[in-house]
Amino acid sequence: PDLDQTYIHSLRLGARYVNSEKNISLSNFSSVQNSVNYIGENTSVLTSDSLINGVMLQRGAQLTSLSNVNGYWSAQNNTTFGIAVPKIKNNVNTSLNFRYVKTPGNLNGELNYSNAFTTTFKLGLSSNISKKIDYNIYYQILASRVENSLQNNNNSSYNTQTLAVELNLMLGKGFVFRNDTYLQNYNASNESFNTSYTLWNMGIAKKFLKNDKGELELSVFDLLGQNQNFSQNVNSRYLEEVQTEVLQQYFMLTFTYQFRKFN
Repeated sequence: PDLDQTYIHSLRLGARYVNSEKNISLSNFSSVQNSVNYIGENTSVLTSDSLINGVMLQRGAQLTSLSNVNGYWSAQNNTTFGIAVPKIKNNVNTSLNFRYVKTPGNLNGELNYSNAFTTTFKLGLSSNISKKIDYNIYYQILASRVENSLQNNNNSSYNTQTLAVELNLMLGKGFVFRNDTYLQNYNASNESFNTSYTLWNMGIAKKFLKNDKGELELSVFDLLGQNQNFSQNVNSRYLEEVQTEVLQQYFMLTFTYQFRKFN
């Protein structure tokens, strides 16, 4: 009840260039954000057994409350570029994203700043060969680094890499083959948590009815049964790496009908 209202000030800038004759597109978007009266955490680690509000807490326990604190900043810049390459009948697409977040908080009565730096790079190749062949191949890497002004032992870095192949083939007589394969690699701050797996999805579909408005598809998700989910949370108090139980292989029969007037 004693917290003050938080006010957020944001500035966003964007620019885009398109050359339809040469099939070139370039865009850049940036943003900066500052929070006044940011609601941060106050954390104290008890050095001895203490009675607080009628509750006995043992030495080493962490007591966390909330308070208004200034100094929160975030900044982000995202640049994308795409160009058609007629000689190979493909489109080349690339993007680069930078993000910085400065989060304030109090640790044992001292002001701590958690600085998170994240960079994402993506390079892709998409088909422009014919209407019957549609594929998208890309490589993406995300690298993250967290640094604390207090407790430097909680500083951490990790990266995730993805190599993806997405394919759609028109086989004739209304049949469509779909195949998506994702090679995932996660390098954590703790080597024992490093993970690599392949997510492979496949499907075969048949279009029918007038103007192919209807489609019946039989697909399988996670053909190899390797799907995983993981994340990492870092702050001045602890480093947490989380692996979550997720749904793996299943089969699905899907009927789709499109309401449209054009062919």
